[in-house]
Amino acid sequence: MSKVTSFPPVYDHEFQQASENLRRTLPLVNQHKTPVNPVNYAVWYEYVSGDNAELVSAIDTRLSKNQPITAEVTQYLYEKYVLMGMPERLNHTNNGLKLVVDNTLHNINRVEAAATSCSSGLSQSQSLLEKCNDIQELKGLVTQILNNTQQLTQSSHELKNELARSSEEILKLRQELEAVKHSARTDGPDRSA
Repeated sequence: MSKVTSFPPVYDHEFQQASENLRRTLPLVNQHKTPVNPVNYAVWYEYVSGDNAELVSAIDTRLSKNQPITAEVTQYLYEKYVLMGMPERLNHTNNGLKLVVDNTLHNINRVEAAATSCSSGLSQSQSLLEKCNDIQELKGLVTQILNNTQQLTQSSHELKNELARSSEEILKLRQELEAVKHSARTDGPDRSA
């Protein structure tokens, strides 16, 4: 009998069935010369119980091709079929979030540098304005002040757009994380009993 697996795994075998699974599991761990540890035990326990059809199929395919089942292979099978790819899915979400944060920090630093440059330019213009007696020179200073102000406005607008994109990406990552959590809670046997 095959049933849907869940994350984290739920083992609800009665004492005698669990004991029988243990009796059948240990020889397989030894036969394939893998250390008796929780990962290897869980893979072979689920294999002999028959509850995880995808895992059984993956192992049977390897065995039919005479491919070795090493500790590295059982680690892969554990992550993919017992943990249902959860480490990879969480790692993907974590990397996406790190990318959004890094991008946001980069944009904030860029705008801060532009604001510092504009502020310096405005301070310089102020000093020159105090000494200015010529109309042409005054026009040039006003133009420079307007250019600095436009640069600051443009940088602020770009930051606003980048933050909006980052917010959208964070929302997508949050939805993906919620889907992972939902999957972890619901992709298993009915636990309402």
